[in-house]
Amino acid sequence: MICSDPEAPEAGSDLRITTSTCVDNRIAIGVVTGTIGIEGLKRGARSIWQSPGWLGRAIVWGMRQARFDLDRKDIEDFAHFIHGQQPDPPPRRIAFVAATDLEFGLSRVFQAFRETSETDFEVFRDYDVALAWAGNAEAR
Repeated sequence: MICSDPEAPEAGSDLRITTSTCVDNRIAIGVVTGTIGIEGLKRGARSIWQSPGWLGRAIVWGMRQARFDLDRKDIEDFAHFIHGQQPDPPPRRIAFVAATDLEFGLSRVFQAFRETSETDFEVFRDYDVALAWAGNAEAR
């Protein structure tokens, strides 16, 4: 497994983003802790894209210890950012794992904006189920 060090939070922020690429099961993993807004989401996406060995692998975002500081417009803007900035090849699957109803619901809003024919996106409550789903990206 190739792992990045957790980034240091910005002054006055509790946000931490950790990424890793599991080469054996072809999944990139991002873990977010703290309060995350639109700029944090963008930083998280860039951190996966810049991970050694990512190359379009499936992505699982662990958001179970994150709190979203987002509204519907932020979610829509983030979806447009992904569509415009994501490198080729895009991931086959992306999973968000949310702990609360709010994060789950906002992730579902992102799912509505995010869907493309190239990438499947799902929101989960169970981390192991999300990993299994993402690891089965070839079964699409």
